[in-house]
Amino acid sequence: MTRSLGSRTSGVDGSSEGGRINTISLPGALVIYGVALVQYLQSKGVKSRLTVAPVLIGGAWCLELTYQGDRRHHRRPRRMPSFTPESKVRDVVVMLGDRGRDALKRHGYDTGVGFVDVLSQYQTLEHAARTERLRDLPGLLTALNTAQ
Repeated sequence: MTRSLGSRTSGVDGSSEGGRINTISLPGALVIYGVALVQYLQSKGVKSRLTVAPVLIGGAWCLELTYQGDRRHHRRPRRMPSFTPESKVRDVVVMLGDRGRDALKRHGYDTGVGFVDVLSQYQTLEHAARTERLRDLPGLLTALNTAQ
């Protein structure tokens, strides 16, 4: 069975549209984009086995990319760096996310929604404790290093 390469908007067979992708069959169009995505990732050095497939999620077509293993080498899990008094407030938030924010808040440091003062995110935990923005630095460090 031959299918036209038309689109809903033009109704043209596609040859005069400069080779546009068939938008009537969205899953088919997604597969074409998926193949291009896999080729791009492989060109960037991804050695895992990649597969793509169109999936219908909540009434919307999506492109699902799955991979199996990493054939380059098996990396040992990275050990998270331990936090010290010289660690920056920003590092705690970036590495631990909400858990880090909660730990900071329990020890008196409120990051709020984003940092009000841009420079405050770059201060060390020790400096925050010295300026009384932070309570019980040793307790905070214990909490942060066990939260990982």
